[in-house]
Order: sequence, then structure tokens, then C-alpha cells
Amino acid sequence: MEWAGMSMAMMSPSSTRPISPPEAASGEALSVQEIYDLVTESVTLISPVIMQDNFIENYYNIDPALLEEYVFSMSEEATSAETVVIMKLKDKADADTISAALQLVIEEKSGEMENYLPGQYDIVKKSAVKTEGSYVYLVISEQADAIEKIIEAQL
Repeated sequence: MEWAGMSMAMMSPSSTRPISPPEAASGEALSVQEIYDLVTESVTLISPVIMQDNFIENYYNIDPALLEEYVFSMSEEATSAETVVIMKLKDKADADTISAALQLVIEEKSGEMENYLPGQYDIVKKSAVKTEGSYVYLVISEQADAIEKIIEAQL
């Protein structure tokens, strides 16, 4: 197997370090990109790649027109299920539609990892789509607790 020669450092849990959130204008919420930047400043993600409109629409049937803004990051490593998605909806009424689409991400990752990488499968099975106001987010990561705390602190 090609991935068998990978160093254990790549497969070990990511490190976390405390950071201070940027100053937002009085009462002004951070953008989804700024929240994601806080995540990447405090948690080392595994080869993250930001997915674009055509990807989320073609693979997960997410209509970008429903979103005010979003970040959809997935690891490009075949041996990692790591995914961080933060979406701000234009209309809270679309939360169920977007949540169902992100549930599909969990199901797909679960299917990919179940017989291939049991450790990653366990990480996927612990993940859940979460909604807070007009935000819907999903974190699949060994560092999910730390990532979710950063996201939740900004919503």
C-alpha cells in the first residue's frame, strides 16, 4: 500500500496552541473566512484544500446561492477524513436543507473510511452537523473539540 510508508508524524494528532481572536468592530461578527483563519492559526490541519462552488454543488448538491458566505475545507490526503465546513446562510429557513447536505458528507466519508482506515472512520462517526442561528457547520477531525470551541466562540 502506497500510504504505508507515511511517517507517523503525519498520522499523529495535530497540535493546538492558544490564540487571541482578532478585534472585530464593536459588536460586528467575524466573517466565516476570519473564523476559519482562527482555526488554522490555532490547530494544524492535515493538508487542507478549500473547495469551490462547483465542487459543493456537484458533489453535495449545495446551492451556493443559499449561502451568504462559506468555507468548505477538506484534507487532500487520502488517509485523512479531516473536513471543516462553516456556512452562513442567507435565510435561516434553509438550515435543514444545508444540514442534510452536510450529513451526506459524513455518510460519504464514513463509507470511504470504514474498511480502509478504521481510525479515521471512528473520527467520522463522532462528527455531527451543528446549527447556530444562520450558521451551519461540520467538523471532522481528531481536533474536533478544539476546532468547534473556536467556531462556537465566534457565532
